[in-house]
Amino acid sequence: MKNLATITVILILVTLLQGCRHKTERLEPYGWTLIESKFDSLTRVAEAYMYTPISPDSVEAVVRQMDFIAGTSTENTNELLARSRYWEAYLCNRNWDGFHARQALQEADSLTSDKYLKERIGSLSLTTENFKAYETFRNLLQQLDYYKSIGDIPQQGNTAMLICSNLAYTDAPDIALDYLYMADSLFKASGTDARCINLGTNEATLLCIADRKEEAEKVFNRLFSDSIITNHKDGYEVLLRNHYYFFGDSASLFKGYAVQKDKEHVTTGSQSLTALYESLIADYFLMKGNIDSASFYLNNLKIDVENIEDDDIKSTIYGTYASYYDSIGQKEKAIEAINRYEIIQKEIDKSQSPENKIYTDYLRAKEQIQTEAKAEKNAIQIRLYAIIVVSIILLMSIIIIGRKWYQRHRIKYQETLQRVEQRERELMGSALSRQHSEQILDYVDNEITRLGNQNVITGRDIAQLDRNLHLQKLDRKGIQSFEETFTSIHPYFETNLRNIAPDLSDTQVRLCAYIMLGMNNQEIASMLNIKPSSLRQARLRLRQKFGLTKDDSISEFLKQFTPPMLDT
Repeated sequence: MKNLATITVILILVTLLQGCRHKTERLEPYGWTLIESKFDSLTRVAEAYMYTPISPDSVEAVVRQMDFIAGTSTENTNELLARSRYWEAYLCNRNWDGFHARQALQEADSLTSDKYLKERIGSLSLTTENFKAYETFRNLLQQLDYYKSIGDIPQQGNTAMLICSNLAYTDAPDIALDYLYMADSLFKASGTDARCINLGTNEATLLCIADRKEEAEKVFNRLFSDSIITNHKDGYEVLLRNHYYFFGDSASLFKGYAVQKDKEHVTTGSQSLTALYESLIADYFLMKGNIDSASFYLNNLKIDVENIEDDDIKSTIYGTYASYYDSIGQKEKAIEAINRYEIIQKEIDKSQSPENKIYTDYLRAKEQIQTEAKAEKNAIQIRLYAIIVVSIILLMSIIIIGRKWYQRHRIKYQETLQRVEQRERELMGSALSRQHSEQILDYVDNEITRLGNQNVITGRDIAQLDRNLHLQKLDRKGIQSFEETFTSIHPYFETNLRNIAPDLSDTQVRLCAYIMLGMNNQEIASMLNIKPSSLRQARLRLRQKFGLTKDDSISEFLKQFTPPMLDT
């Protein structure tokens, strides 16, 4: 048995150690399972680069190192390659290169079996494929719960930011702001509050969509004075572009175009953004009536509009072309541009409806349920507090009434005890008086014997005998009075005794009464008119009938049949 217990304890300890080891085999505070020390260190660097003012070159250098380690590793090769492809896709997505991002994600998904990585691949795939779609939103909500369940706080923040951006394309800017503030608090809680350089820009944009322009302008001014944002080209460019959209600030438009042109990396995504700026500037000059300047910027586009992946950018450029061709009198080209603009807009509307209304209605219903639940909770708390107060009042009332009742009955009980003690004293006096009578009877008996032996009996002798007989009669009345008084004080004493020992004689019942009253052996022997030795035998027989041992107290035993009276 000892060996079995030892083995059981060892197995439990091993299981606990394995559990602890498994718990610590993650890259805190993220959900990545530790797999290779150098690669894990690079993963931490890559995570730190997400949404921070780091140049794409730095991210690309980290991805190259990851790819090298994955290619030269002899263990966990597929998993390392999958993670490397994931970060490659993240870099491509950051550079607006959706085509290569999708290819890298497909390869990563085929190589990995890790649930955490598959979740991140799914999220990045959906946001790359159709960022505004309802399916993307629903997946992000599920992932938010998943990252919460594994304790990955930074990724919770990233997902909340993605949900916020997804909702920015709906008519629910207030709900989008809730997720933005959630992301901000999560970043601060995880110590990665610099992760999202665009958080402030998104806040300003959502405030504008919610028609809270004064609040938005304050946020824009704060961001423009932040050197970290102004030195980050991507973030600064988005900030300037959004400021132009909502406030029509031409200075922001031209400054944003300059920042975009100054970017070192030339990709399809960056060319698309440059084309967007050039069409916006052309539209600005068209509104000013400057056809030549508008023509210059439209003819400066370095990319075929049909090769642009973002439908919003595409529709904006075609809209500008329609206005331009209409202003120079080329009606056919203007109609062609308008038709293309309408087709793209229909595609945009198709990608968003009717599902976007479904999930905004869902979120509003969820908020309503939460508000009602909170109100119900407050009402329950108020009722609970009221019940507690009423219960306390009732309890205190019961305590006060109980104390008064106890004091009243305690006084009554003490008075009853005093009456019982008084009657027992009287009974004891009656018993002692009977003892004295017994002594007189003994004297009379002796006198009769003496007179019988005399030859001559005088009148004096007869008078003396008559007196003694009268005393005996009085003594019998005393005995009867004693029994009546004892019975009135302890009415169930004899009945209870006979229930225990039905064969008790009247003399034994009286003996029990004398013992219960606390008389000593000499007094009891005198009362019963027996010798002390006979009394000892009588007490022994009582013990036997009651089943008592020599160590048991017969007087304590008898007292249990005489509870104090509570009523007068």
